[in-house]
Amino acid sequence: MNAMFINGNPMKAISSLLLVASLIFPVPAMLATFEDGWDLMYQGDFDKAYKIFFELSESGDPYGTFGLGVMYQFGNGVEKDEKKAMEYYVEAANEDVVEAMHNIGYLYQHGKGVDVDLKEAIKWYGKAANLGYGVSQNDLAYLYEHGIGTPIDLDKAFDLYKKAAEQQIPNSVVIVGFMAKDTLGRRLVEGRREVRVLGLNRDVYAEIHVLDGLSARADQDDLVQFARATAKVGRMRRIAMVHGESAARLALKERLREIGDMEIISAEKGQRIEL
Repeated sequence: MNAMFINGNPMKAISSLLLVASLIFPVPAMLATFEDGWDLMYQGDFDKAYKIFFELSESGDPYGTFGLGVMYQFGNGVEKDEKKAMEYYVEAANEDVVEAMHNIGYLYQHGKGVDVDLKEAIKWYGKAANLGYGVSQNDLAYLYEHGIGTPIDLDKAFDLYKKAAEQQIPNSVVIVGFMAKDTLGRRLVEGRREVRVLGLNRDVYAEIHVLDGLSARADQDDLVQFARATAKVGRMRRIAMVHGESAARLALKERLREIGDMEIISAEKGQRIEL
């Protein structure tokens, strides 16, 4: 077969042949992606976004179905219909779309389009969390932390917050023990919205979760109980308090005085105590 030349250039001949072929046999346009539809939705071009999500859904892409659910949940270019959103989410969730699982949990938790059902919320958050979805791990941890729809379980809450952090969910800081006065941790516990880190002022955007129940340090009641039990066997002669803030140490000192006749020292920085 002889090559076709146009003005002595075989590449121009090939280009011409491809052009002719494309006119005779049209190449189908590539289907837009979910990301294309998502970007259009956030730009406010709801008609184009809906068309993309609908075509993706019709072609069997569960993320297109999820996108339709989002549009109906928030009324983006369509009449708001949370029940219809739930239907789309369930369809997408059955195809392992974790974002859809999470949104089902949210709708059940807050009674959007369905009656409030915290057990169902925990179930769907759990499904997404088990598949590694950090947002669900974070929200499920909150339910366990505060005993919403489930008994309080600080160990589970901590584990889920940790997993969420590993998924780079940036909105959670978990504080699990006592934070001393004038420390960064204490400022976060106090709810400061701006803190100083490495000499620079930083805004606090994260949610701060304080899980006091996980602290391994004995509290005041435990210390008093220990002192009372020890005094009964005649071994308690002197107590030196070397830790804690002034007000807390003073309160503990007053409680210890009720146990018996013993020396109670509230140690100061640099003070030496002979044992």
